[in-house]
Amino acid sequence: MKKSVAGILFILILLSITPCARAAEESSVGVTAYSKLWSKYLGGNGGIFYASPVVQSGLIVDWSGGYSLDFWGSYPLDGKDGFGKEIDVTLCKATEFSKTWLFEACLAWFHLTPKGFSDIISPQAKLVRRFALSDEHALTASLGVEFYFPTGKLPTWGSSFLH
Repeated sequence: MKKSVAGILFILILLSITPCARAAEESSVGVTAYSKLWSKYLGGNGGIFYASPVVQSGLIVDWSGGYSLDFWGSYPLDGKDGFGKEIDVTLCKATEFSKTWLFEACLAWFHLTPKGFSDIISPQAKLVRRFALSDEHALTASLGVEFYFPTGKLPTWGSSFLH
């Protein structure tokens, strides 16, 4: 299990080096760090992944040319094992094909800590439309799809969180 996790992380890093290095040569690199405290960890579909308070922090590195690499982690304040502990690494490439349309393709790796659960690889795609309200403000609508592939065996009772 540890070998497969290390292998996947190595592949993600390797895949990110060439395009990111090339993009970084062309112009600047942006870095954003953030951290949030939540009373509980909710999944994308509103399901409760962890019912106690968690700190969720991340670091996003953006390169020109539409490349980004996002490191994200969740840690429960009670320190217990479960779905409150998670590490995600996501590599994305965004392509703007007009002033109002953007296509984003990503590959994410989710490291889940509950015993008996597999890490997950998730290819993702998103189409984004920007509606300018003024020079400084806009509304953004997006339509996305995410697929989830376990890298190992998932227990039958635990696979329902995949959507």
